[in-house]
Amino acid sequence: MAQSPPDFQEEIARWSEVIARQPHNAQAHFARGYAYLRSYRNAHAIQDFDRALEIDANLAEAYRQRGRCYLRTQRYEQAIADFDRLIELNPQDAYAYGLRGTCYLRCERYEQATRDFFMAARLSPEDPGTLYDLATVFALRDDLETALDLLRGILEREPEYREYAKYDPSLANLRGELRFWELVEATPP
Repeated sequence: MAQSPPDFQEEIARWSEVIARQPHNAQAHFARGYAYLRSYRNAHAIQDFDRALEIDANLAEAYRQRGRCYLRTQRYEQAIADFDRLIELNPQDAYAYGLRGTCYLRCERYEQATRDFFMAARLSPEDPGTLYDLATVFALRDDLETALDLLRGILEREPEYREYAKYDPSLANLRGELRFWELVEATPP
């Protein structure tokens, strides 16, 4: 049975009261938008993030969260624009590069996705998710050797990725490689 998304109604109501008293409070609009985002009410979240950014155009986290809403609703160009602005405001934000890379990946703009995932990995080398994303880009670009090398490094550090990798559609063209199966079937250390 599918689990329903969490209900953030009380939090939304509290922030709505703050906004009623302080309609020009960017943080209140942001906080309510974030509660909407977490309850999967993307249209409402986007409206609040829009309002927060009208009040404070440098509220970096509002660009991140609105971009996530756009990404979630497959509005990739709008998400990319938000992540571009987020990166302008915080050029060392590895997560921002990863999010933008994900948009490029979904748009099949593999060169740009590769660039962003490399930057995210450089800024946050301990994040296995970014390296996994990079491996998927190389797999989709048919650079199987690089994809397998990256995947090996990830699976050695994070064995829990093995089961996911077996069924990830982005890695479909690796499944014909014996080395792939040796990696995902290997017994964790």
